[in-house]
Amino acid sequence: MRIDGDTYIDAVFNTASNLEEAFRRGADELWIIWTTSSRCKWLDGFVGNFFGIFEATTNGSYRRLLARIEHNNGAIEGGQPGEFGRRIIVRELRSEVDLHYLFNFRKRRFKQAVDLAVRAARAWCTANSETDLNGDSLIRGGR
Repeated sequence: MRIDGDTYIDAVFNTASNLEEAFRRGADELWIIWTTSSRCKWLDGFVGNFFGIFEATTNGSYRRLLARIEHNNGAIEGGQPGEFGRRIIVRELRSEVDLHYLFNFRKRRFKQAVDLAVRAARAWCTANSETDLNGDSLIRGGR
């Protein structure tokens, strides 16, 4: 709904991810693949509005959690206990996905999206020099 030029939405999907459960179970490093669009370009109609609401609320929730993690880490670095009790490392691979979430019926489009994602992930790993626990590169041949 628009009121005085501002858009208001129902935050029905505000908890699309539950990273706090990972912290509760002892995780101190998160590897996040985030493909929820953050372009704020929504289509008209029921489906467009549905996904616009989903994107807005999940991105907002995710940004708030990242801010909490940043605040936690700052407190830990300052000698305080922090919200999560330990430093949390976030490794994020974020990309806009040029494929509709639900409505795609062409095999070729899926293959293109997967191939693009594989290239983006490999480039990210190379740029971030990520290695596994044995010191081996996370970039592997094949799929």
